[in-house]
Amino acid sequence: MLINKNSFKIDGVNFAPYLEKIKYGRHKIWSSDTGRNNLSGKYTGTLVGNFPKFTLSFGPLTQAQLEYVSPYLEKAQQTITYVSPKTGTTKTISTYSGDYEYENQNTLDNVDENEPFEISFIARTKEWLNESTHSNIQRKFNYFR
Repeated sequence: MLINKNSFKIDGVNFAPYLEKIKYGRHKIWSSDTGRNNLSGKYTGTLVGNFPKFTLSFGPLTQAQLEYVSPYLEKAQQTITYVSPKTGTTKTISTYSGDYEYENQNTLDNVDENEPFEISFIARTKEWLNESTHSNIQRKFNYFR
């Protein structure tokens, strides 16, 4: 998904040099009225929205690099600037992140790098393509209720 070396930033810091790949997806958030009916098995609910989601795959990092990127990963929220794979335009969104873990298997071999690891960032607000798309989606979903 990287368009160029400066196309993915977290809180204004270019993270591209530390990444092996970025997966871009859409995270569906459903309301609390969502689920299967116990008797009929029919699935019903309300789609709150589709939220942009990024899964970052970090390559092996040195201890110094890990100490540099960790504070950005551990914050309650981040500001991510990226080039949209849909439109090719630069966008900035507020996100929260999932957990991450890394291994340091090579410690016994005196290698100063951890194993690759992943972390996900999910937008804090939904993203609709446009208002008519939202109306059409809602209308189609209500049809199946």
